Amino acid sequence: MSTLPQSVPQAATDDAILPGNAEREIDGSVKADGMGGVDWMESIAIFTHEVRNQLTPLTASLSLLVATEDPAAFVRAVSTMTRKLDVIRRLIVDLQREQGARGDLPSLEFGRVDVRTALASAADHMAALVAIREQTLIVVAPDEAASVDADEQRLDQLLCNLLSNASKFTQVGGWIQIGASVEDSTLVIRVEDNGCGIHADALPRVFDLFNREDRIGAPAGLGVGLAVVKRIAELHGGCVDGQSAGPRAGSVFTVRLPMRQS
Repeated sequence: MSTLPQSVPQAATDDAILPGNAEREIDGSVKADGMGGVDWMESIAIFTHEVRNQLTPLTASLSLLVATEDPAAFVRAVSTMTRKLDVIRRLIVDLQREQGARGDLPSLEFGRVDVRTALASAADHMAALVAIREQTLIVVAPDEAASVDADEQRLDQLLCNLLSNASKFTQVGGWIQIGASVEDSTLVIRVEDNGCGIHADALPRVFDLFNREDRIGAPAGLGVGLAVVKRIAELHGGCVDGQSAGPRAGSVFTVRLPMRQS
């Protein structure tokens, strides 16, 4: 295994993807409005969550533009801002599609994605957030070069949501590890942390939209990120599962994606 170097200036998290049509409960009661009921509430919640996450890299890159005298850093900041603005554009398209036609799947743009590059990019996006919390982020790349059939932007969203979740539920000074390996014809991605862990009876619900299980020392949230991870994995023909030995024992999330789409 090899460990990729990390660069620090940019922070980020994820892009977005809208949910299916299953009914959900928000704060214990089903909510509806005049624009599609619970489904529309879900879409707005995820849209808000994901757009907000784009503000972190945009703000960090803008600060870098103002402060840097390094031409390479300047170009890098502009590139990040361009990518994140494109993410917001796709979010708006997803929301419009969800409003106009219930049940439509978000569009995917498949291509060959280098696994090492994807891991390094996600780690780079999360570097500032991890640095603020004084956490250690370890990236373990495959020993050999590997590529996967995936929507590059959606895959980055999946990875960043997993890393953001790990950072959120890991104490200041803790560690997070993301790694990938190829098993037969499957790409296996694992994100592990030494954070607050998850109760055994809560594990089956961690991927539910708006799930906000209490975790010791954990901040409150909308309960959106892991639901987005599950949706993206399934759209790629894959799956995700979570494991934890219990409170204060950390957690491991494992994503499995087919290397090639049929």
